[in-house]
Amino acid sequence: MKEARRLLAVERPADPPPTGVTGDSVAAQIARLADRAQEILRDREGLSLSLENIRSHIRDQIGDLHDTLQETRQEAVARFDALLDLKRTSETDWPPLVCDTRQAESLIDAAGRDERQLHNSGGTVPQVLKLVRKLIRSYKSVINETEAKEKTNQNDRHNLQQLLDRAGRWQRQLEAYRESHREDVAVAQAVQARLSQVDKAIAKTKRRYRRTPLSYSQAKGVLQELWSLAHDQDLPVKGSDQGIRVKDIEAEAVTLID
Repeated sequence: MKEARRLLAVERPADPPPTGVTGDSVAAQIARLADRAQEILRDREGLSLSLENIRSHIRDQIGDLHDTLQETRQEAVARFDALLDLKRTSETDWPPLVCDTRQAESLIDAAGRDERQLHNSGGTVPQVLKLVRKLIRSYKSVINETEAKEKTNQNDRHNLQQLLDRAGRWQRQLEAYRESHREDVAVAQAVQARLSQVDKAIAKTKRRYRRTPLSYSQAKGVLQELWSLAHDQDLPVKGSDQGIRVKDIEAEAVTLID
């Protein structure tokens, strides 16, 4: 009995593989799994590269915006400081001319608030980039405002200087006429009286507006009044019914120049 069992055990064939599964099909499945694993790895590598590209793009954006912000802030602050210096000189020169910096001050304060908002923000990258762009626009507004004020002041000063130059030329013409007629005491005294009258009026006007800067229209009006006093009336000569005509002084000045 034992011997028969032994023989049966030796001669019994191995259990067949499960129905529908052969050795070849298992190998094929393994191969397919290996291919799929490689695809997954390639996809993961591609995803990693995509994420790195995104990070690189964000870094480039932030870097470019940071550089732009630094440059714009630096220019805005420099121009604002220059405008304050212009205000000090403009309001102490003659004639003292108002340089209104209120709008520029308001804009620089707004930029400061935007700066604090940026530093205190803890938002996402898009939110931070949005705040940076807003801050850049704020500083550009400061630049535009200061440029406009500087140009306006420059133009106003140029126009006022032309009036001052005209008055200066007339003063030199009076002095030249006085010297050319110094032997005629009455004429020389008449010219000197006009020069002294104008000098006193200028000194009085300067004292009056020493601490009161003028608008452009006011400053222009002051200079025109002084010009009228110096130029628009003939010069009376003591002891004579015939005064010195302004056009004669101007004609003689032209002759001397020629």
